Amino acid sequence: MVKLKPALKTIKNNMLLTRMGDVFAYYRIKSESIPIQNQKVVANYKRNWKIFFEEITDYEDFHLRMYPQEFRLKERFEDLSLGLSKDSENVGRYYLDETGNILSSRLGNMTKNDFIIGIKLKNAFVNVDGRLKDNVYSVFSNVTDKFVNYLGWEQNVPTSFFNQFEELEDTIYKMVSSVNGTRLQENELIYVNRYDFISGLDHDVSEEEENGNIKAITNTIIDPTESSCLKLSSEQDEGYLSFVVIDEFPDNMAESDIFYEAQSLPFEVSIDFKIRSEGKGKSKIKVNLKGKELKESANEQAKIGDSVDDSVVDSHFLMRNLQQEIKSHDVSVMNWLAAIAVTGKTKKECLLRANIQCLQTKILKVVNIEVRMY
Repeated sequence: MVKLKPALKTIKNNMLLTRMGDVFAYYRIKSESIPIQNQKVVANYKRNWKIFFEEITDYEDFHLRMYPQEFRLKERFEDLSLGLSKDSENVGRYYLDETGNILSSRLGNMTKNDFIIGIKLKNAFVNVDGRLKDNVYSVFSNVTDKFVNYLGWEQNVPTSFFNQFEELEDTIYKMVSSVNGTRLQENELIYVNRYDFISGLDHDVSEEEENGNIKAITNTIIDPTESSCLKLSSEQDEGYLSFVVIDEFPDNMAESDIFYEAQSLPFEVSIDFKIRSEGKGKSKIKVNLKGKELKESANEQAKIGDSVDDSVVDSHFLMRNLQQEIKSHDVSVMNWLAAIAVTGKTKKECLLRANIQCLQTKILKVVNIEVRMY
């Protein structure tokens, strides 16, 4: 059996260092309950997020995540017990415990969706703003680190390493605060990374956070021999995991509210978006080349007497529109990858939930998105 190494190198507070040398800062976004009928409030909420993304575009890489978080009824009732009168404390605790047991037996494991955003501070191995000597040293450290990993050894990263990013992280935190963001605590960030390996499995969140250990993040047996899904086995439970990859967005993404629509599903899912903003210079070159390619394709079809394909006409219109947007407005192109993780206690339940038709019926047809199941 091979033990997987986590993609992260180490964590300090809400900052995470990956094995590729990237440093990310992670924040929890407080959710807001907004009736979809209240279009004015919804539009204002989206406008705030649009402004926020425009502000953080220069940081290039982002990670958006939605995952189910337990209500932790025992902890909530324990907090309530602090207000019990000393004269009736035993009776009060009895009814609090019974209430918790009844809710758990009738409703099962109650969860609410948690929203996380990660923003890349910079690549820690190469400081392009530093002196040449410092850059050479950074690259040398990178090569050394990779060589050490190749030998199967681990190179410890001192906590002081993150000091150089604190000022930058504080700047980002002020921007994230505008969308109700708060810093993740270190144990919470460890759990968020651990969750990928125990999603859908019975576990105690408080215990996982309290005993969180970076080296233990991947302590789950993963069986990849099952078709279309993975079998996960921990000390407490076992279950199945499957991924539905969002393959293609519609031409107009304005109403593609994936996080919102996914919350209407009758079962728990987690969604991950990996986003990378593209430099305007690079975008202009790619758009111009694509425009010329489409023009040549249309001319060739016209020369042989064929009508121009609708797809070519639509693509040419979109390219011209994008070209104008980049030229006239301060906009950036975002490259993205998104996947929906679905779990089940049995393989049959997992595949039923992950079935493309099921997801398309519930959310993907609403926003006209094509998907593939892996």
